[in-house]
Amino acid sequence: MGGAAAMYPHPMLRVVCTPRDALEADVVRGRLNDAGILTVVKRSVGSDLPQFGGGGARYVYVEDRDFDRANAVLNEPPPSDQELAELSAESYREATGHDPPPD
Repeated sequence: MGGAAAMYPHPMLRVVCTPRDALEADVVRGRLNDAGILTVVKRSVGSDLPQFGGGGARYVYVEDRDFDRANAVLNEPPPSDQELAELSAESYREATGHDPPPD
């Protein structure tokens, strides 16, 4: 036999994290997608009932080959307040062509 690759022609997916709800899952998905890592988000077992609405835990899957890199991205420290302010100002300049108004 040719091993797992012969049996499964599509990439294998692994759970990289289990966010508490849809909002947290969207943040995780965005961080990973920004790093060039494709994701699949599915409701976790037990939280796929209609009465949960948008609530309930999610599984975030990535391709097996991206698993270590995804963990590295998710374990990076969040940006500082100063870094966020600089990114915000830069984004404002790009969108409007001028500096943001002073606080």
